[in-house]
Amino acid sequence: AELKRVGKVRALCLIRHFAKDQEAYLKRGPEEEADADLVIYNYVCRGQEPGIERATQAGKGVLIMKALGGQYLSWEHKNATDWTGATGETLIQLSPLGESIRHELELVYSFSAGPWRELAGRGESVARTGPAVSWVLNNRHVSCALVAVASTAELEAALACV
Repeated sequence: AELKRVGKVRALCLIRHFAKDQEAYLKRGPEEEADADLVIYNYVCRGQEPGIERATQAGKGVLIMKALGGQYLSWEHKNATDWTGATGETLIQLSPLGESIRHELELVYSFSAGPWRELAGRGESVARTGPAVSWVLNNRHVSCALVAVASTAELEAALACV
């Protein structure tokens, strides 16, 4: 708060990564000094919705991270994998980061693995990134989404939805 007061930072954000952070947030509410929350939220990871709504009711901004499920899997793997039968081990095997994600697997699996393929249009074998970003931005409580892409084509698809 002091850094903000003296002009060294413009805004302060509270980051909520884990389920325990979300539960505590719902009990306690937003931090008075925070201007916004930085939250993991996407088509397959929706557990933050109650906190997102509570933040906007308190006048806080909501910034979304991992809108495309993060860097742990390629967009192709997110779409092509049948996650109904997959496990955390599947994610470790498919991820270019391999074993290094094991210690974060509970968190990573929640926003990486899931029914991304449902976003594919008619005749598409892989969903474009645009519909995933649009889905996030269609939540009226979301202020903006931070989107990381792996190629110019993914960037163009993501921007097409805005």
